[in-house]
Amino acid sequence: IDPDHPKTNQLLAEIAIKAENHPQKAIDFFMKAIEGEEDSKRAVKLYDTVIELLLSSEKYEEAIVVADECLSKALNARNILLMKSMALYKTDRTKDALVILEKLILDANLTPIEIVKYNFAAGVMFRASKNFVKAKEAFSKSGKGPFSTVAMYEFEQMSLEQQEQVTE
Repeated sequence: IDPDHPKTNQLLAEIAIKAENHPQKAIDFFMKAIEGEEDSKRAVKLYDTVIELLLSSEKYEEAIVVADECLSKALNARNILLMKSMALYKTDRTKDALVILEKLILDANLTPIEIVKYNFAAGVMFRASKNFVKAKEAFSKSGKGPFSTVAMYEFEQMSLEQQEQVTE
């Protein structure tokens, strides 16, 4: 096995995550695969997987660094931007996260599922920062498809929070 070959490292990473349940080992192999990957679309998919593993491992600062590395090569990698915004939110940089999401939402090339997904994420972040007007707007745009139930739930929870604030 050639350890410098991108596909080999990708396979080793998948084994590390699936068979051994060892996310850090998988991250290391995926990063090595990225280094040798010449196809930019495949590299972005590898970055996507690494950032997802970092987020699930609660390594938010590292996720931001890896996202920035990817974005320096692929400026409009929308899923990378979404995950970067999530990592920023998890590190109490909600304003920076929302700047990214608001730019994403304005992209004219979004698919319907992306519109719903980005608005839902924005709704969660606006709600957390007590900007209920923008949160309501975002949740209303995310109340379709797979996010409809959870968007409705978030909207209801936000309404309860607002009522509690009024009665205090």
